[in-house]
Amino acid sequence: MSASKLWALILLQNIEHNVSNVVTLHKIASGIPCKIKETDVNDELNPLKQEMVDIKPEDNTQPKTLASFECKHNPGHSVFVEVTDFCTNHLPYAYQHKEMVELIDTLAKLTVKIEVKTVMEEMNSSSEIVLGSGKVDEVFFRTQKDGSCKCVCETCRTKKRERWGEIRILTSAQFAYNDSDAKEINCIFFYDDESRKDQCKYLSGDNIVVLNKEKDICMFMCVTCDIDFLKTLDTLLDTFVANWRAAFDKYVSTVRWEETKLCVIVSHPHGCIKHVSIGKFLGNEEHMKRIRYDTPTCPGSIGAFVLVPDFDVQDELVLHN
Repeated sequence: MSASKLWALILLQNIEHNVSNVVTLHKIASGIPCKIKETDVNDELNPLKQEMVDIKPEDNTQPKTLASFECKHNPGHSVFVEVTDFCTNHLPYAYQHKEMVELIDTLAKLTVKIEVKTVMEEMNSSSEIVLGSGKVDEVFFRTQKDGSCKCVCETCRTKKRERWGEIRILTSAQFAYNDSDAKEINCIFFYDDESRKDQCKYLSGDNIVVLNKEKDICMFMCVTCDIDFLKTLDTLLDTFVANWRAAFDKYVSTVRWEETKLCVIVSHPHGCIKHVSIGKFLGNEEHMKRIRYDTPTCPGSIGAFVLVPDFDVQDELVLHN
C-alpha cells in the first residue's frame, strides 16, 4: 500500500481555533471537546441511556441541526456540509470528480460519534458528558478459539455466541486516562441523518489498546456479536483503501498538491450528524511531527479523521501509512 500514501490520518488536537489548526501527523483530527449537561434519560437518540442536550442548563432539548447551535468559532456553521448533501461542487475545482467524492463518502461511513462521561481532567461534575468524533480503524472476527465471547448484549448475557468480533476505534487520547476509562466511552455508528436514527448502531468501549498522550492518540476496542455489522465495517475499510488507490491513480499525475493543499475533515460538530468541512493544509511544524490547516472544526470535532490527499508527496515525507 506504499503507493496509497495514507499520510492523511491525523487527529484533531489542542486547537485554539485561531488562524489555523494544529494536529499531529497521525490518524486523527483536532478540535475542542464539547461539554454538555446530562438530564432526564431519553432513549430517542441513544439506547445507552445518555441524554444529550445543549450546554445551556436552561435548555433541555438538543437542537436538531448544526445551525441551531450558537458558536463563536463558526457562527451559523455555513462552512459545514451535511454528509448526505456532500457532492463534487463542494470540492475545489481540481478535485471535482467521483473518485474524490467516493473517498470522502467512505471515510464518512467509517466516522463515529464519541460520547464520554466524566473522564477529562477539567470535568469534575458527573452530570457532564464529552462529545467527540472517531474512526473505525480495524475489525477483528473472533470464534471460541479466541476465547469466550465478550459481548455484553442481552442475548449474550444468557448464552454466549460462538462467533463474535471486535472493532478498533481511533480517537483522541483526551478521552481517557487509563484502560478502565474504555467502558465510559460510547460510540454511535452511522449517525448520518436525523430522520434515520433507526440506522444507527451503538456500542460501548471494552478495553484500550493504545493510549499515547504525547501523540494524542487513543485506540480502544468495542465488542459485538453482530456478524453482519462487522462484515459491513470490514467491507468499508477495504473500500476506503480501494477508493484511496483510485483517487491516487486519478490525481497523482494531474494535480500538484502543493497548488491545492486540500485538507478534509469528517466529524460530528457539537454532537450533531456527520458533516464535512473543506480547507487547506498550511504547513509543517516541529520537524514534520505536526501540521497546520485551516479546515473548519467545532467542539465535538476532536478525535476526527483528517484526510490530506497529498498524492505527489515524496516517500521520505510519509509519516503514517
